[in-house]
Amino acid sequence: MVILWVLSYAMVFKPMASSLKAKKAVIEKKIVEINNAKSAKANLDKLKRELAEIEKKVTYYKDKLPAEKEMPSLLKGFTDMANQCRIKFITIQPQDMYSQTPGGAAPYLEIPITINLICSYHDLGRFINMIENSDRFMKVTDLTINTNPDPMAHNIRLIVNIFVLKKR
Repeated sequence: MVILWVLSYAMVFKPMASSLKAKKAVIEKKIVEINNAKSAKANLDKLKRELAEIEKKVTYYKDKLPAEKEMPSLLKGFTDMANQCRIKFITIQPQDMYSQTPGGAAPYLEIPITINLICSYHDLGRFINMIENSDRFMKVTDLTINTNPDPMAHNIRLIVNIFVLKKR
């Protein structure tokens, strides 16, 4: 009986135990692979969300920083804003482009535009507000107000810097 038990252990149970041990190692390896895949998928989803946010920001800034070739439409935008504010343009004159960063490292240029106009103080305030809140990056860098024969109007000299993307 003991011999039968030893033989059955040696012939049946021992090979089954080694086979189970090998299968357990394979299963544990697969579990690790599955967990790694789940982690990678979670990371991929996070990266996709980050990419979508970055693409959204790129689109936003491309809209805010027009290309140099869009200058005529920007100037038309000034006249449209002026018309909304009941402002009379005398002259509008773009100056030479320049970069504020040493060596021109920034991806954008500034274009100063000198604008001479006639308007009331309140109309000027609305016009500047429209410039500062425009869809484009612009800033008012200089403002001079002089008298006009009409007591309800002023002669205004305004310098507005428009930011545009450099040609690549």
